[in-house]
Amino acid sequence: MAGPPPYPPPPPPPAAFGFYDSAPVVKPTSGKAIASLICGLASVVGFAICVAPAVAAPVGIVLGIIALFETGRNGPRSGRGLAIAGMIVSSLATLLIVGAAGFFLHHQGH
Repeated sequence: MAGPPPYPPPPPPPAAFGFYDSAPVVKPTSGKAIASLICGLASVVGFAICVAPAVAAPVGIVLGIIALFETGRNGPRSGRGLAIAGMIVSSLATLLIVGAAGFFLHHQGH
């Protein structure tokens, strides 16, 4: 007597559909947020060297504002912190530039 036939092998594990469906969606980082921060930093550093890069400060503010809308709660991009940092640095650079220009213009006549 040979005994009962062997059991068939177990079925393969289910496909990983659940893994891909439940994975968090990674949003790409907003290029405008990055550009806003770079403009602000370039304005501060550039202002110490020459006045020409100071034009980047207002551009950084505008890009930061646009990036805030782009990175909102339901926005298509991430990088809200970068947008906020870019706006802050660009705003400080703008204040620095305006203050320095006012100082030089005031003392030009003396």
